[in-house]
Amino acid sequence: MTKLIELGLLCVQRDVAVRPTMEEVVDMLLGSSSLTPHVLEMLKRMINGEAQTDSGSLCVRDRADSVRQDII
Repeated sequence: MTKLIELGLLCVQRDVAVRPTMEEVVDMLLGSSSLTPHVLEMLKRMINGEAQTDSGSLCVRDRADSVRQDII
């Protein structure tokens, strides 16, 4: 279960460079690839402030709000 949560969090990062590709996602789901390098990179970016939103936190709701604003 933790693996799926970590993968989900990686996929909703605001910074596209931090998100895994679909190929990487499939590999992680099939167990061909490890989440660890991706999670460590995400944590490093969060600590350095590179992956933070304007409010200073990562949140799926923030992403949904930004998508809604783009549509309107």
